Amino acid sequence: LSLGIVTAACGSSSGVDGNKPLNELTRDDNEKLCEYTADLMKDVFDGTNARRALCSFQGFAFEQSGLGTCEDLRDECMKDDDDLDDEFDDGFTVCDDDDDFLDFPETCDVTVKEFEDCIRAMRDRMKDAFSDITCDSLRSEEGENIFDDLDDPSNIPACESVVERCER
Repeated sequence: LSLGIVTAACGSSSGVDGNKPLNELTRDDNEKLCEYTADLMKDVFDGTNARRALCSFQGFAFEQSGLGTCEDLRDECMKDDDDLDDEFDDGFTVCDDDDDFLDFPETCDVTVKEFEDCIRAMRDRMKDAFSDITCDSLRSEEGENIFDDLDDPSNIPACESVVERCER
């Protein structure tokens, strides 16, 4: 459940009946919800905000090692032709495993719609966090984790009930 919540959604629905409780998902439903969650994560890494953020992290780390300025190193990284979304596609195979990716406890009566609302809210929060990351923000944070508020999905209003009702 935690990875499903922490990953955060492209389309408006997974195609699974939105009124269906998570504890009643079939294997096919679980697979659809897993793919939907994976698509949401891909959406987080799509676009320049994610690239700029990741390149800023890299530039900041290299700057701390005396290898140049964060901005110069970030800008060089931004010129890289690698597609972050393709790299994510290559590495994200959890939906291909035999085990259920989204293994919900029997007591989890949250509906698919509530879960989808939560992971879309997580996606939005993650995208916002990426857009806030710059060399200056990293310097001013003095190493603080800009994603700290994502450690606990219950801090996101759309996820409060999901976390509470599906906790193990």
